[in-house]
Amino acid sequence: MEEYRIAAVLKADVSMFDFQQASFHSPKELEAYAAQAKALSLFETGVAGAGCETTLTLVTCSYEWKEARNILVAVKAEPER
Repeated sequence: MEEYRIAAVLKADVSMFDFQQASFHSPKELEAYAAQAKALSLFETGVAGAGCETTLTLVTCSYEWKEARNILVAVKAEPER
């Protein structure tokens, strides 16, 4: 079983954060996605997005404004040594 840690929790719509992006062309692009999520996060989770190799993004409807979404971005946890 894989373990993920929550890096960011945010409210946004697709014009603010491209939560629909499913693939990344380079590790740098994935890291930029995680960094943008962290920048928009509602609070600090204590989990860094830098250097992540895999993310998991969960999205649900939110009703604060039209097309608003609650978004959770998690990064794959490093295996314990």
